[in-house]
Amino acid sequence: MVLNKREKYLGIGVAVAVGLLLLNSLAISPLLEAREKAQDDDAAATLALNNGQDMIARKQHLNATWNQILQRGMPTSVSAAESQTLHAVADWSQAAGVALSSLKSERPTQEGPFQVIGVGVVANGTMSAVTRFIWALEKSPIPLRINEMKVNSRKEGTDDLSLTISLSTLCMPENEKSGGGK
Repeated sequence: MVLNKREKYLGIGVAVAVGLLLLNSLAISPLLEAREKAQDDDAAATLALNNGQDMIARKQHLNATWNQILQRGMPTSVSAAESQTLHAVADWSQAAGVALSSLKSERPTQEGPFQVIGVGVVANGTMSAVTRFIWALEKSPIPLRINEMKVNSRKEGTDDLSLTISLSTLCMPENEKSGGGK
């Protein structure tokens, strides 16, 4: 069978088209999919690395803070920790310009080697005074945690706020510091 020039070109065109189709399905598409997967894996690995580095930095910061607390001397009795916290909260409220309505401690609970002492605070003041008071609590040099906080307006349309906070502090009994505890 003799093919004329036109049939030869048509045959070559079909062969090239089939070849390109095979090349695309067998080589190019898998390579592009592998490249996309590698980029996704790289992004996930970068995110995991950044999270790990952030965690290490946070651990170093918290270790430094914890060492400062231990160097200053964490209270070894519930009464000392309670007194330290109540006096500090009273001092911070006065410095911030907040009027304390109520300041009372709750029964301590055991959590691991620590005694956790809860403290309830009810105070009144302006927005700026309440903000300064909360900032003082957050930047506390003693082990203090804000468990719950509620801010309400005492009079609608005025800058007179009521603040209710549930705090907790820690103490570590002497036998726990030396490793003689549970």
